[in-house]
Amino acid sequence: MLPYPLMGALALAILWVNGLLVAAAALKELWPIRAWTRAIAGGARLVEGIVVRGNGPYGALAVHRVEQLGRATDAGGVVFSDRSYRGEVFGGAIALEGGGAEVAIAESAVAEVWLDATEVAEAAACPSPSAFVAALEPAKKACGHTRTVEAAVREGARVFVVVGRARESGPDVLVATIDPRSWARKRSSLVIAFAMAELLVLAGFTTLALAPPAFGAVSKVGALLGLAFFLLVTPLGTMVRDAVRPPSRCALRGRWSREGSVAIEAGAMLRRPQ
Repeated sequence: MLPYPLMGALALAILWVNGLLVAAAALKELWPIRAWTRAIAGGARLVEGIVVRGNGPYGALAVHRVEQLGRATDAGGVVFSDRSYRGEVFGGAIALEGGGAEVAIAESAVAEVWLDATEVAEAAACPSPSAFVAALEPAKKACGHTRTVEAAVREGARVFVVVGRARESGPDVLVATIDPRSWARKRSSLVIAFAMAELLVLAGFTTLALAPPAFGAVSKVGALLGLAFFLLVTPLGTMVRDAVRPPSRCALRGRWSREGSVAIEAGAMLRRPQ
């Protein structure tokens, strides 16, 4: 059996290695977060305006698609998991902010489309009881129920369009209903704040654990707090990583239930003119 001082030193070393790895993983997210802002700073064209024409279905300028797989639950619902994300620009035109001229937007089969999470969630909602029933039967089988959620940018939407490659192997068009510069600033601040706070907390717990006398009351409190930190920091880091994902790759998932589909149908009937 190892002596207590050696065991304590080994535990602290493991704690610091884990903490530094989580902080490094968080800071690594700064590169994809700032990809489009770097592209803009490097000469990519950014235009902001209102969509006045979309060449896609129902006047869509662009669409964000999420491929999903649905599995039936024991409670009789359907739970969806994401399989892939992709965007497409159909082409069209936007009117510049401030009353400027119209700017044509070229078609692009591969693009990033950023929409507000609420817009994508609305597109993924169960539309009717019949749609729920149609999804439930295949969801009970081994292959599951596959579907494609489509959330579109249509005429009248305020958009930011960036034309210029953000990454060597990535798309060279971004269509967003949120300001990519503001989004990048807020997410970058979150990542930096998390990494700094994590290391400061870790340093504080380490100071307590090393407080004299060795293995005294204060030292034991520091050790217990360090154990709690070890158990919680990885899930917290995962939450931060998910929170700073670009909207084009933001997890959608979702759940359909029979009660929810009936509520939607009832709401539609209440709104239907008599």
